Amino acid sequence: SGRGYVLDLKLIGNNIGLSLKASDEITIYRSFIEGNTIGIASQSSKEGLIMSNQISENVNEGIVVMDSNYFIIGANSLIGNGNNGIFLDVSSFNNTISSNNILNHVVDISNADGIPIHISMNEYFENRCGKALPDGIC
Repeated sequence: SGRGYVLDLKLIGNNIGLSLKASDEITIYRSFIEGNTIGIASQSSKEGLIMSNQISENVNEGIVVMDSNYFIIGANSLIGNGNNGIFLDVSSFNNTISSNNILNHVVDISNADGIPIHISMNEYFENRCGKALPDGIC
């Protein structure tokens, strides 16, 4: 799918609150995503926008980005989502993660379990978080 919008939804108690697969230019805005196994999962997608969402108390992860490029993830609140607040895998490049509040996870932000950001060319700006892999992206 492409050029779709998810606006002002409540996604509660699902396996994956919102799943993108081969989806381009999707906007997820101002939604409440809670109590799922994974809040948002993107696979093989590009140019998505994940902005101003409340993503909390999902069992494993808040946002998982796999083989997805040119995403902007900003101004979200991610609290208490199990292992990772935001996780980008080794095949996700040129993403921008900025101005998020990411708190109370085992790892708040993970760039492919700690690979240097110059390899993935992902950018991290002004995120409020505690533990990050690699260090210094909070």
